[in-house]
Amino acid sequence: GIRMAADLQEKLPKLIERHLIDNLFDLLQTQNRDIQISSLKILQQIGQTEYIKDKVNEIGGVQILEDLAHQNEPDQDFFELITETVDIIENCMKIYSFGKDRNSSFKIRQNYQYSDVGRKVWFSGVLLARWIIETNGDFIKDKSVLELGAGPGLGGLVASNYASRVTLTDYLPEILEMLKINVDLNRKSNVDVMKIDWNDFQDPNHRHEREYDVIIGSDIIFTKELARMLITTLEVLLSSEGTFYCFNNSAMVGIDVFISLAKQKSFKTEVVTVPVSMTYELPEHNVWIFIRCSRE
Repeated sequence: GIRMAADLQEKLPKLIERHLIDNLFDLLQTQNRDIQISSLKILQQIGQTEYIKDKVNEIGGVQILEDLAHQNEPDQDFFELITETVDIIENCMKIYSFGKDRNSSFKIRQNYQYSDVGRKVWFSGVLLARWIIETNGDFIKDKSVLELGAGPGLGGLVASNYASRVTLTDYLPEILEMLKINVDLNRKSNVDVMKIDWNDFQDPNHRHEREYDVIIGSDIIFTKELARMLITTLEVLLSSEGTFYCFNNSAMVGIDVFISLAKQKSFKTEVVTVPVSMTYELPEHNVWIFIRCSRE
């Protein structure tokens, strides 16, 4: 009984999604524009996984959407909504919008098939992106920016609107490939992707080819060991007048270790709780902190 219940718990979300997809494509065949628009927006919300992409392809969904776009080409707004939906489904991506103009929207490919930390945008990543935009990028204008543990790279891509150069980093090959796709999706010419493994910086003789004015991160402190590794990585990569900025879930293990080590290593460190005004549409039970470290 327990095994059957566990099996059902695993399969039920996919069964529901499949049924929902069938219903949404039925609704798209109606002539009611409001219903069509609502159906497309729901598809955009759920169409961000390989599983959904496969199911849409099984029923010829992309062709249905392309036919619908062709039929409604004169209606530019509706046409763009359809083509955007096709983009989301085919690229397993989500569009993050932080304003009305196109420069405030970012196409981010993710992989929800896996629970691994680097394959999706976590809530702290959204906070980092919001903060960059709300401060108008004042702290990174005309500076070199490095994002550590970038995952899909939302923070760094937002930073590229203001910085002279941005380097997105991670260490797994599949995440680096996802980063390159996201750079291309957003047509960013001032963004590079580079492999950086924090393990390398644990060797006191290790050197890197350059230092950075600003280093950013989000939810990259979640174990005590990572906190120690991050400090040694910052010692090598952060320029003499550079600053490290990070948004992190306060419940993560290792934050106290990071703060203690940062002070020992003569980093001027500030930690503040993120105000509720910035955490709208995020889980209310979570508390996020903002960490700023600079050379003293």
